[in-house]
Amino acid sequence: MGGSNLKQIKKTPRGHATALRSSGKFSNRLVIGLVCIFLGALVWIAFSRAIHNQFVSYDDGDYVYENPKIANGLSLDGVEWAFTHVHAANWHPLTTLSHMLDCQLYGLQPWGHHLTNILLHAAAAILLFLVLRSLTGNIWPSAFARSEEHTSELQSHHDL
Repeated sequence: MGGSNLKQIKKTPRGHATALRSSGKFSNRLVIGLVCIFLGALVWIAFSRAIHNQFVSYDDGDYVYENPKIANGLSLDGVEWAFTHVHAANWHPLTTLSHMLDCQLYGLQPWGHHLTNILLHAAAAILLFLVLRSLTGNIWPSAFARSEEHTSELQSHHDL
């Protein structure tokens, strides 16, 4: 990526080199920004219907609405409890704090908890893209990263 820009700059008159370099950076940043928006939109399209759902009876009670320490929202006592206690057979203080924050912001309204999850999924997708782009220097392969293991697993189920 950088080498091709240097060749273009060497071939142009000195007065135009700065303009080419800065417009290339602007164009690259614009594309990266648009890819981030596109990834966020894809996550929204895939998961936005969850906002209309209720809590599930599988484990949401243990993690959220039946646990008074979490349902009461964030507090100093709750933060201490999150780091010193196991609940639902797990010790996961960051998850517990996240649920406390959701309860603080949205109460026990499921749509808010689901919205937080959608936003976290979007942030994770965008962060993964930015990390892969930074590591590889390539925008498009990074934007459409996929797991070969997951793909082959899906293929093996399809073959059954």
